[in-house]
Amino acid sequence: MSGRRRILLVEDDASNALALTALLEDVGWRVQHARSCAEARAALGGDAPDIVLLDMGLPDGDGRALIPEIRAAHPRARLIQLSGDERRSDGVDGAFVKGASSRALLDLVEAQRVVSRLR
Repeated sequence: MSGRRRILLVEDDASNALALTALLEDVGWRVQHARSCAEARAALGGDAPDIVLLDMGLPDGDGRALIPEIRAAHPRARLIQLSGDERRSDGVDGAFVKGASSRALLDLVEAQRVVSRLR
C-alpha cells in the first residue's frame, strides 16, 4: 500500500470531497482528505503527497495562504488549485474549475504526476 501514489485533497464541501476521492481512488491514488486550513496544516506534517488538490475557499481561511506552507513542507509536491473560476493563483502548478469533466481532472492529475517524476 505504501507504493501507491498519494494525494492530499483540501476541500470543505463533503459531496465534492466524496466524489473526488472515489474518482481518484478508482484509478489507484491514495487520498487523504482535509476539510480546512487547520486540517491541511496538520496533514503537511505527515507523509509527503505527490499532489495537493487545494480548494481556495475554506471555512477557516483562504487556501492561497497555504501555498507557501505546502511548498516549504513538500517542495516536490505538485499543487493543483480547485476553484469555481478559471483564474489561476500564483504558486500553483495547475488549476481545475469545479464542475468540469472528471476526465479533465484525471488528465491534469496525470500530467502533474509525470512532471513530478521528471523533477
